[in-house]
Amino acid sequence: MIYIYFDDFLFLSFLEKKFYLLFLYKIYLIIYLDYFHFYHILLKIYQLFLSGESYGNIARWLTDEGVLSPSRRLTWSPESVKKILTNEKYKGDEKLGKTYVEDFLTKKVRINRGERVQYLVRDAHDAIVAPSVFDEVQRMIDARKRKKAPGYSGGA
Repeated sequence: MIYIYFDDFLFLSFLEKKFYLLFLYKIYLIIYLDYFHFYHILLKIYQLFLSGESYGNIARWLTDEGVLSPSRRLTWSPESVKKILTNEKYKGDEKLGKTYVEDFLTKKVRINRGERVQYLVRDAHDAIVAPSVFDEVQRMIDARKRKKAPGYSGGA
């Protein structure tokens, strides 16, 4: 990371200032284009799931298209797709208390599975995916879970 203070920037030559400004512009452009690309890929993931595709089929499609996964790899896993589809942040909500520190001396962090209180902050930020679309995807995920559950008879 390159840091430069404003006072130091004033004493740079014209060419050095031009270089730094061009460098910052390129970094801004890369970040903006990456976000714009991610936004369209995210909407496509939700669209494919709503059309009935499985996690595996969506992961295969993303891998075939050459889209980088959240871990910046070329191959996608069905679990990555599921995490994206179930992440409440895309709806604009924020869930607090997902993890907690069990022991402050060892700094052991645990996933909160009901041991501590969790809070859901609605409309914490602008939604990327429409809340109605997100809720429909969650209903479809629950319906698929029930369909796979042992003892499912196929009726209501």
